[in-house]
Amino acid sequence: MQDEETADEPAMPRSVVEAEAADRVLPLHEIGKSIVQLVVGGELPPAREDVAAAHELFAGSGEVASLGRKLDWAATALAPVGGWPDTLWTTVRVALASPLAMCVLWGPHHIQIYNDSYRRLIGGKHPAGLGQANRDCWPEVWHLNEPIYAQVLSGEAVELREALYPITRHGGGLPPRLGRCAA
Repeated sequence: MQDEETADEPAMPRSVVEAEAADRVLPLHEIGKSIVQLVVGGELPPAREDVAAAHELFAGSGEVASLGRKLDWAATALAPVGGWPDTLWTTVRVALASPLAMCVLWGPHHIQIYNDSYRRLIGGKHPAGLGQANRDCWPEVWHLNEPIYAQVLSGEAVELREALYPITRHGGGLPPRLGRCAA
């Protein structure tokens, strides 16, 4: 449906929005493009509320915040940002504001949301790693991570000492001394 800002008679779209009778409300110049997208098998653009929620959560000037505002979160296992639980919002805000490398893994697929410091850690896996399942982003260490995540999700504390993680960041593995994780 056309939004009230581009309508000749704003009262009509306003009443449809107030009645929650439209799935999407778009400026006139985006309606044709959206119809073409649907005809060729594409998807509708995100709802305005979802775009607003993403802008609120991923506010700021960092690269990851900018990507978080643009990412189609509905295409991930997390669904649109506006439907995320308060605990996820709070956790993401803490991670984005931290100067330390932080990656939030959420849900059964361990969907990754990380900050700019972590972005530098994952190298060439960024930007695809944002909103991606941890298993898909880090297949080379999934056999190590899967049992750790299972322990954590069952309420157990996990400590790693001198654990070698053979990760691939820039097309090749890290030297062993850099790939070690000591907790």
